[in-house]
Amino acid sequence: MSAPKKRRTAQKAPSQAPQVDLDYSKLAAEILRQQSAAVPVTETIATPAGTTSPSSSASSVRSQLESSAHPVASSSSIPSTESGQQTDPQPSRPLVDSGITSMLDQVFGVSDCVQESTMAGQNTDRAATCLTTDLTPAAICLLQASLSNSSRLAYRRSWHLFLEFQQSTIHLPAPITLLCNFIGELFLRGYSPASIASHVSAISYVHKLLNYHDNSHSFMVRKLLRGTQMNQAPDTRLPITKSILLRLLDAIQHTVPSFCDRIMLKALFLTAFHAFMRLGELVPRSGKESHKVLQRPDVSLSPNVSVSFTLRHFKTNKDSSPIVISIQANPASSACAVAALHEYMRVFTHTAGPLFQFQSSRPVTYAFVSHQLKLAIQFAGLNPAEYKGHSFRIGAATEAANLGFSEHAIQKMGRWNSDAVRRYVWLKSFVL
Repeated sequence: MSAPKKRRTAQKAPSQAPQVDLDYSKLAAEILRQQSAAVPVTETIATPAGTTSPSSSASSVRSQLESSAHPVASSSSIPSTESGQQTDPQPSRPLVDSGITSMLDQVFGVSDCVQESTMAGQNTDRAATCLTTDLTPAAICLLQASLSNSSRLAYRRSWHLFLEFQQSTIHLPAPITLLCNFIGELFLRGYSPASIASHVSAISYVHKLLNYHDNSHSFMVRKLLRGTQMNQAPDTRLPITKSILLRLLDAIQHTVPSFCDRIMLKALFLTAFHAFMRLGELVPRSGKESHKVLQRPDVSLSPNVSVSFTLRHFKTNKDSSPIVISIQANPASSACAVAALHEYMRVFTHTAGPLFQFQSSRPVTYAFVSHQLKLAIQFAGLNPAEYKGHSFRIGAATEAANLGFSEHAIQKMGRWNSDAVRRYVWLKSFVL
């Protein structure tokens, strides 16, 4: 009987062990530390440091929208479905700094916004960085070739705007609220519906490359893009018709003191009109764009016969293929573009660089032509606020319509890929 009693005593021994004093504050701190270590790092893209908020620097804001403008929603907001119900955000996947930066560099080329931006994160997602670490040089070249040079430059500018717009960090995938507010800000700053859609398309492109969910195709974003089209401001630019063009050619004889500049501007005005040229296709806005305008080697002139332009860079050039524009001479007209270009090339004998240059061999700038056009319009007794560089192109379409050319023919002459030409045709009223 004594043995069992000893075993029962042994079993009760642990309950009689002395109690251990615990430091609960240290225990709680250790639990919090372990929980913090287990939280995944979210992917962020830091915006350029030292930039100014676009909403505070916007030059003009539509007065009817000022009272209803809302502050930019945080990028961590919960996105909504098309039915309006909130859903859990898609888990963010962290990226290494070199991953997103190298991807933007390789796809869009080296950009100022990429160089100025810092991208924080940890290397925990192989799928997101495979574009820069796993693709062979041949594959990267093919990826670059999928976009034209103009598209890469445009998408690069779009991402600069997007990073500049959101002063705090941007989480990918970009929430619907952030995209909607970005669209609203661009609209208030006066961007056209086509430009806004292009910027959203650039954001969408990067999301697709990284295999992220693309919120730019959500119902709300599509509706906002449609709203920009419905609220588009009317085009107030008037056409420079042939009669107005003749008045401007007479005006520059009084407003331009330099004889050589008068010859150059006459040739430029007539070329812009007869070739349906955008002013930006003839003269650059900055020195960096000098190679994108019409070049002297791309002009073939046969005096008193015709002139041919090989245009390599223009807005609707989707496949980077050059086109040839020919203008026939009209010796009986005082507004003959061929005769004006022949006289210009006799005085300006350069054989390389942009077609239109000063005597100093510097490219003629967009700002110079715009200023001289304004002075000529004022001298002719017209309102300079109603006539811009694009008025040459509008006037050419209007004159062609008055001469009986079909809409299809005008669209082809002006290199329009859509029915946008309809906005530019101003027909004369019936004489009653």
